[in-house]
Amino acid sequence: MSRATRGVKLSLSISPMIELTGGCPNNFMQITVDIPDEIAQRLGQTGDALAHKLLEVVIADAYRSGAVSTAEVRRILQLPSRLETHAFLKRMGVYLNYDETELERDLQTLKELRAK
Repeated sequence: MSRATRGVKLSLSISPMIELTGGCPNNFMQITVDIPDEIAQRLGQTGDALAHKLLEVVIADAYRSGAVSTAEVRRILQLPSRLETHAFLKRMGVYLNYDETELERDLQTLKELRAK
């Protein structure tokens, strides 16, 4: 069975993910996805926008499965703040992994702010 050679090639790079495995933070994981032209046109986005959307989906799924933290989501997607990261996860339909450790840290921060 022959495979069509026409279509859109999307490439995305994930650099901060490499740090999780102990690699050099300047390295990149390169992922290429081939999408047929007619599907790419229906999606109505340019190659760069599609690549970023794909990165968002991959990172949201990685967060959902516990493979990356909220801070890593923020760093990988270059989001400006923790609130923007939470808004991104909500938009992607992913619940925050808010555990006891994070609660204790937030309570400590609140106590410190009230003491000032």
